Amino acid sequence: MAGRAVRSRGVKAATVAVANDSGDTRDRILDVAERLFAARGIENVTLRDITSEAGVNLAAIHYHLGSREELLRAIFVRRMMPLLEERLQRLRAMPDLSDTGAQVEHIVRAFVEPAMEYDCSTEDFLVHRLITRLTVYEVSNPVDVFDYVLRDCHDRFLEAFGRALPGLDRDQLAYRFEFMFGLVSHATALRAKLMAPDRENHGIGDPDRLVPELVMSIVAIFTAQERDKN
Repeated sequence: MAGRAVRSRGVKAATVAVANDSGDTRDRILDVAERLFAARGIENVTLRDITSEAGVNLAAIHYHLGSREELLRAIFVRRMMPLLEERLQRLRAMPDLSDTGAQVEHIVRAFVEPAMEYDCSTEDFLVHRLITRLTVYEVSNPVDVFDYVLRDCHDRFLEAFGRALPGLDRDQLAYRFEFMFGLVSHATALRAKLMAPDRENHGIGDPDRLVPELVMSIVAIFTAQERDKN
């Protein structure tokens, strides 16, 4: 019986080790793929480039992630989920505000500020650029990724804007949300450039003004009155 118990513990330990190794291998593949895609561009990296750098064979990618498209999806999900959770947490913490402008500003800040707080190292900037590209990379980031990763967060923000701005119809809210999304994507990349040690001027002075100016601009977009249709 003792021998059987020892063997049982040995099998269990081996199973845990395999499971941990499986997770480590998947993470290693994702880390390498993310870095290569960010540095070279999505179209310029092959699966063999990734396997060579990660020290695994091609079968490991197919086993852990399925295909090139699934690999891109996994990178996108892994990077976006913490950001989306932080946005929703700040949205849920919104105080009871009676002033419309204050409500809209709080909602905008909940969306904008988490995306503007990452460390602007060279690698983080490259990875951010990759994630921005994946949001519009239609071949390998089809609509199901948007539905799975972004839809819930976006819907909650649209609902919050709708409550704060009942005079805007659904189309107006949706368009203005898309404008905000585009501005934030551009501004996060611009922030990384402005804060780089060897940064160029880009015609902009104080980088610390970027977030306040961005928030003010987006608030203005949402609170702008509809043009007279007549």
